[in-house]
Amino acid sequence: MEQTFNDLWNERQRQAKQGLFGFVLWTLVDTTIGIIRENFIEIKRGKFMGNLFTNQKSAAVIGFLLAMPLAILLLIEVFSIEPLSSFFKGLTTEADGYSLNAFGRILTIGALLLLPAAFVVNFIPIARALRTGNSITAIPVNLLLAAALFIFMAILVGGFVVDQYPCWIGVPNCD
Repeated sequence: MEQTFNDLWNERQRQAKQGLFGFVLWTLVDTTIGIIRENFIEIKRGKFMGNLFTNQKSAAVIGFLLAMPLAILLLIEVFSIEPLSSFFKGLTTEADGYSLNAFGRILTIGALLLLPAAFVVNFIPIARALRTGNSITAIPVNLLLAAALFIFMAILVGGFVVDQYPCWIGVPNCD
């Protein structure tokens, strides 16, 4: 690679007489275009996403990263981490400080939708392992993350049901 780079540098100096900055910029742009072109070919073949989710490590990392925004928001709110808590509250609530504004609703719904996405990403390698005849514990990291995400989603749904059940059965003045 060093020899190729030196040859390109010498050739560009003879032809264009441009400086080092122009050569480095040209090399960077050319390399970036080549990388995008090669990855685009892989994406067109359908191999990129398949390899991304079938690889157990990348599925675990992606699932973990998808769940992190909600976890960070919950930690900030539950432990009242200042100044983040007051900044977040001012950013997502109306002037009264209690009801969510449009941005707060979008942020909440988006964060909550990342949980099932993270669960699915972590469950795909487990399902593939089960189909090939392996044990459910063949991929312990994905199993642990999928179980934790499932339990967390169940607690969220259960809390919502318990909170809203009186309204569903017709109790007057339920909030």
